[in-house]
Amino acid sequence: MVEQVFKLAQGDEKAVERVIFDENVHYLHMVFNKDEGLPEHFSNSNVYMTVIR
Repeated sequence: MVEQVFKLAQGDEKAVERVIFDENVHYLHMVFNKDEGLPEHFSNSNVYMTVIR
């Protein structure tokens, strides 16, 4: 496998970025401040999250 380097948002401003988006996985980088986020929704899928802070 060839290494890939992804540049992600570093600030504290709200951001949603597609990192990997293919038929097997949708991996997004999301930055939200306190009391912000995505609206509640129901889905028939597996969700994996990496929480940094």
